[in-house]
This record gives sequence, C-alpha cells and structure tokens, in this order.
Amino acid sequence: MNIEKLRKQKNIIAEYEEYSENEFRYEDYLTEAVLHGVRSKKGVFISATNVDWRGSNGALMADNMKEAAIKMLMNNGQCHTLLWKGQEKNTIQGVSFHHDCPTGTFFNVMSKAKAIKKGLVSNDIQ
Repeated sequence: MNIEKLRKQKNIIAEYEEYSENEFRYEDYLTEAVLHGVRSKKGVFISATNVDWRGSNGALMADNMKEAAIKMLMNNGQCHTLLWKGQEKNTIQGVSFHHDCPTGTFFNVMSKAKAIKKGLVSNDIQ
C-alpha cells in the first residue's frame, strides 16, 4: 500500500516515521494519538492483521490510548506508522510498515467495552 495514497484517502490523525527529520516525531505521534484516539476508562483493545512475514494475526489490550499507540509502533519503532479515525464511533484504524512486514501490519482499535459487546474479548480479560 502506498503511503502517499493513504494520506490522500484517510484523514490521518497521527503519523510516526523512523527516519523523519522532525526530532519530535515520537512525542508528536503520541500526543496526536491520545488527543484523537479511543476514549476508554477500562482499557483499549487492539486487533492486528499481517503482523509478521508469515501473515500472523493477533489481539492485545492496552491500559489507555497512549500505551496502545506505543504498541502499534512495530519492530521497536523501526517503522512508519499511520493512524486514522475508524468508520465506527470511537474507533481508530492504522497501519505500520516495518522490516518484518513491508506490506503493512493493519490495526483496528476500540474500547475494551466495545470489544466485549462485539464478542471479540471476554469480560475477564485484563
């Protein structure tokens, strides 16, 4: 997927690029992700597809949007990550291009409560 095409098609709310000339790229990415991200008092659910070279999928929890944004920086931050508003209310979608998956790891982010309601996670998951 072409990054420039993504920028034109999606309303990007946060972007991190490892080799950016912006020395505050990490802080800017986190600030924008938290400011525009998922609101939740009980945690944030992240589902990911195409996580590695084998095309693995997975899901994980984060305590808040800042922690979720950090977890979406793949390969120890050696990546290019873009986040945008999801189609549903209070959701975020994103992609991270990195060495283990140059075609992109895709994310869907929502509150833990929404994930429970959709049956994606059980209520007893921390």
